[in-house]
Amino acid sequence: MMMNSIDNSETYTIAEMQALAHHPVVEQRQTIAYDLRFSTNPNALLLLVELLNDADHQVQLNAIRSLGLWGARLNSPSNMQPATQALLALAQTINDQRLLDCILCSLGEIGDPIAIDWCLSQLIEQPRSRLCAAAALGALKAEPARPWLLQIVTDQRESSLVRVTCIETLSQLAEDCQ
Repeated sequence: MMMNSIDNSETYTIAEMQALAHHPVVEQRQTIAYDLRFSTNPNALLLLVELLNDADHQVQLNAIRSLGLWGARLNSPSNMQPATQALLALAQTINDQRLLDCILCSLGEIGDPIAIDWCLSQLIEQPRSRLCAAAALGALKAEPARPWLLQIVTDQRESSLVRVTCIETLSQLAEDCQ
C-alpha cells in the first residue's frame, strides 16, 4: 500500500481529509471544513467546494469562510473560479441570511470579478445584505456599484453603519482610479 506523504505545513493527509469530509458524524465534517482553511493542498480546496453542499448549516458556514480565507491567501481569482461558481450556485438555493452574508464576504475575499453582478444585486435588492454586499463590492473593486453606493450614502433611512461602509467602499473605488 502506498502511503500519502504529508507536507510539513499540512495537518491531514489527502485520505484523512476525504474521510473526514464524508464522515457520518457532523462534528467531524464541521471540524474539517474549518481546518481546511489552513491547508495549502489543492485537494483541500476541492473538498471545501464539495462541503458547500453538506446538509449541515455549520459545515456549510465553515466551508464558505474557509473558501474566503483561501481566496484572500492565494490572491489569485482565476485559481479560485470553481469556488466562486460554487458559492454563487449555493447562494441561489438558500434563504439563510447568515449564509448569504458569509457568501458575500467570501466572494469579496476571493476577488473574482464574475461575482460582481450577484453582489450588486444583493446591494440593490436585499436591504438586509447591504452591509456585506457593500464590503464585498469594495474588495471586488466593482466600479458599476458606484451610483448605487452614492444613493445609499444619501438615504437617511439607511443605517449609519451601512452608509459608512458604502463610504469606505467608495473610497476604495477612488483609490483604484488613481
